[in-house]
Amino acid sequence: KSKTKPNGKKAPAEEKKHYLEPEYTKVRVVDFDLKDLVALPTREIDLNEWLASN
Repeated sequence: KSKTKPNGKKAPAEEKKHYLEPEYTKVRVVDFDLKDLVALPTREIDLNEWLASN
């Protein structure tokens, strides 16, 4: 069934959320160094983006 909005446009297709897949939700990180886990990448990401996500 096609989901059409009141304005006549179709809703965008939902993306598959890989982080909700069982292979990822059943895994736990138990042995880690917190500083390594949240370390700021050198050039790959902006400082403000990193702060917003951590």
